[in-house]
Amino acid sequence: MKISKDFEEKLREMVEKEMKGILDELKERTKKFTEETVGFYKNETFSFSKKLEEGFLELKEINKEVQKKLLEESEGKIKSLEEEIKKEVSKFIQANSEIRKSLFEESKKQAESVIKNLDEELKENLEKVNQIIYKTLAQAEREIEEYKKEKLKEVDERIYKILNEVAKNILGKTIDLSTHEKLVIESLEKAKKEVI
Repeated sequence: MKISKDFEEKLREMVEKEMKGILDELKERTKKFTEETVGFYKNETFSFSKKLEEGFLELKEINKEVQKKLLEESEGKIKSLEEEIKKEVSKFIQANSEIRKSLFEESKKQAESVIKNLDEELKENLEKVNQIIYKTLAQAEREIEEYKKEKLKEVDERIYKILNEVAKNILGKTIDLSTHEKLVIESLEKAKKEVI
């Protein structure tokens, strides 16, 4: 059973249009998620850097005041405090680095999860489209076969009517269907032999 090229082309266009829509939606959702993640990361990094800078400036001011007081008391205490301040700043920088790394890893995991979910959705939609195509093709084949049988039956009935009329005119009488069929088959076989 063959399907017309027009039907096949329309079906292909329909499937391509559906797939293009799904892929466009997938790209749009991925782009939006990436932009949101990058925006969130930038805002968090900027906010954290600003707080770090403010904290460092505060530490600098405190350090100046402490240095002034401690200079009056003792030079040893100043060195000790400077070391403590350096350690705190180092810890703060380390914490900032870990937070950045954590934010990046979390964003990466979320992006991978979204891509995986979208990939699964795409596979499910492709399967659904394939099932629809197969069902549509099977239904079309059944309808074409039924139409073909019906038309062949109509043609057979017309031929029998015409042959009956011809036989009636030639023989001048009506013959029953079985005799008529026998005469037609004999005539066809005779015609085949003469042609061969």
